[in-house]
Amino acid sequence: REKWEDEHVPVIEASPLALAIARVRKTNGSEAVIFHNGSIQRLMASGTSSGHGKALDLGVVDEAFAQPDDRLEQAMKPAMRTRPQPQMWVVSTAGDASSTWFHGWCDAGRATVDEGGGSSVAYFEWSADPDADPGDPATWRSCMPALGHTITVARLVSRLEKALANPDEVDDEGYEPGLPGFLRGYMNRWVDPPQLTHEVRPPEIAPEVWM
Repeated sequence: REKWEDEHVPVIEASPLALAIARVRKTNGSEAVIFHNGSIQRLMASGTSSGHGKALDLGVVDEAFAQPDDRLEQAMKPAMRTRPQPQMWVVSTAGDASSTWFHGWCDAGRATVDEGGGSSVAYFEWSADPDADPGDPATWRSCMPALGHTITVARLVSRLEKALANPDEVDDEGYEPGLPGFLRGYMNRWVDPPQLTHEVRPPEIAPEVWM
């Protein structure tokens, strides 16, 4: 919410889109940008019932690696049922061992690409080759569309130096320590992917009792 109010809304209001805005609502719990044509941009809470009663054309799950499970997906999909062309965007850098839901989507997306399409899933990935040198600016250019626009080579050099010099500390901006954190946050590499298992456990209720 803080990022939406302090950064996102001011950018919209300072752009040509400002002419299309009817009003901005900042009341806690009902934040929205309301447009003259009836379109509404809302924030969604992280609950399975968050989308109840709403119609949703585009749902965006940002920083998806931090989502503990599929609760936002389950909240969005019912709100899309009546829309003619709904989309759900799942956006994130690579995650860690706890990012099981997002890792599943990455696996599905890569499989779609390997199979040559034919799916309703569109998958886009910008990540460094696992064998590429993380300290080489050529590696950075291969996987960072923002390089030279919102982040500079000098800043990346500084981040890498900090990661190598202070492997056991989190810096003042909250970035993860050490080279693994640099690889995940900047190279978009899964350095500690979830270990997904398909172990079949016996049901909590015996089948004969259930029947």
